[in-house]
Amino acid sequence: LHLEDSRPVGRVRRRHIRR
Repeated sequence: LHLEDSRPVGRVRRRHIRR
């Protein structure tokens, strides 16, 4: 889910995308 792609992908990726 790349809904918050505009936000820093350093923290949102771990809390939103857990691949």
